Amino acid sequence: MEQRVAERTRELQQEVAERARLQEALIQARTMEAVGQLAGGIAHNFNNLLQVILGNAELATMGLPPDHPALKHIARMKGAGQRAAALTAQLLAFSRRGITHPRALHLGELARHVATRLRRTSDPCILIETRMPPDLWSVHADHGQMEQALMHLCLNARDAMPNGGRLTLELDNLTRGDQELVRLTVTDTGSGMDADIRTRIFEPFFTTKGLGQREVGKGTGLGLAIVYGVVTQLQGTVTVDSEPGRGTQFVLALPRSTHMRQASARRVSQPAPQKSAEETVLVVDDDEMVRGVACAALTLAGYVVLEAEDGARALSVYQQERSRIAAVLLDLTMPTRSGVDVLADLLQIDPAIRVVLCSGYSAETQGVDVAQLGAKGFLQKPYSPHDVARAIRQALDQAG
Repeated sequence: MEQRVAERTRELQQEVAERARLQEALIQARTMEAVGQLAGGIAHNFNNLLQVILGNAELATMGLPPDHPALKHIARMKGAGQRAAALTAQLLAFSRRGITHPRALHLGELARHVATRLRRTSDPCILIETRMPPDLWSVHADHGQMEQALMHLCLNARDAMPNGGRLTLELDNLTRGDQELVRLTVTDTGSGMDADIRTRIFEPFFTTKGLGQREVGKGTGLGLAIVYGVVTQLQGTVTVDSEPGRGTQFVLALPRSTHMRQASARRVSQPAPQKSAEETVLVVDDDEMVRGVACAALTLAGYVVLEAEDGARALSVYQQERSRIAAVLLDLTMPTRSGVDVLADLLQIDPAIRVVLCSGYSAETQGVDVAQLGAKGFLQKPYSPHDVARAIRQALDQAG
């Protein structure tokens, strides 16, 4: 009887521990979802501001001679703006609203590539190993995002071993129920983390730098937040096991790719857009400063520009000036009526209308299929004056 009681007690303790673990995981998932929405909104608004800063900086250089003393100051401003744009791109990656180009990707090749780079730049006292089966499955993912995520994990591991140690990148195929997954495990023998830090490591801008602990997300505090965003965008999972003094292990489980692997297409440089012959473009954006940059860029490219601050005004202007409007630049995120709704209304008026959509988010993460909606192109902010002129020209030159 005592043995049965002891066994049942152990079972209950395990059940309580498992329930506590699941509850903690649920709370963390809900917290990260809320933080992701906040981060995405902030990044979207910052992209609008950067559109104004970078766009005006580019426009300012166009009217200056090559030896003008203001050019060096503008160049510094553009450099800072581009760094800020890279930061917002990382926030969008965390919130799963960034631009992605997924394809069938072999994580083994990527892991070997990252390990090679790390060996060249890390202390020789850190032994870096890769392990994987010869028949490793592929995943359907964006190469750049996965490389960035894996590099963040490895750099954090390296920084946790200032006196040397072992970093292991291990991959294997995993079947979980009816799911086929590729599991990526990154293990270090470094300083480890306590429970309080483990619960916060995926939060954007969270860092323990200066607190005598491992430098989570070293640099911007976004490293592990990006890992979380990339993995969850792929419908995968990421877990961490760590204790102070006993190292850290991250486990990523990603769905197996069902797509045929394709070679990367060669990039073909596009010719610069030719000046228009008095073609008219309607620019629709609720942000006056953003609208002003687009209008100025298109005017410099030779277009006649009309503008509208919202969907209702856009429809009114288009109905009045339909005979001379050749294309429309339309913001997706506007109050009252979204760009998708306005596009549908414009297509009702003229099925042949040529519209280029734009947004601070990527089209994919908003569930927007540009071609299916009837648009001729898409621009993500911040875009350059040259980008917007090119997009309008390409939309106008499309057949049909």
